[in-house]
Amino acid sequence: MIVGELITRALLRAALPGIETPSAPDMRDGIDRLNEMLAAWALEGIDLRQPVLAQADTLYIDPAHVKTVVDCLAMELAVDHGMSDAIPVTVQLGAQQGKDTLRSALFEMDDLTVDNALRRRCYPWAT
Repeated sequence: MIVGELITRALLRAALPGIETPSAPDMRDGIDRLNEMLAAWALEGIDLRQPVLAQADTLYIDPAHVKTVVDCLAMELAVDHGMSDAIPVTVQLGAQQGKDTLRSALFEMDDLTVDNALRRRCYPWAT
């Protein structure tokens, strides 16, 4: 999905008054917020492995997760515009449930390494 299209969808999902077509400042703010959100997610273990994005860039993610990114970005943009109370409940639920699903989909566990001395004591059949 093209970043500019994603920003437009998020602004429409946020139902911000007077924004049907994002202005240049709205688009810049949306792109900044998207990049900040993705960087924060990476620190939480939800790393979508995206570079810093610009308006014409393509966001390469599984199409199943696009709605989650849009809903979460809509929440962020609503807060930026002081409209967090007006965000539709469906967007709020979509953002939270989608983020949980995304976290589960990207969950990785490091390989377990057991010292050989412990391995023989705890698992006598292992050599």
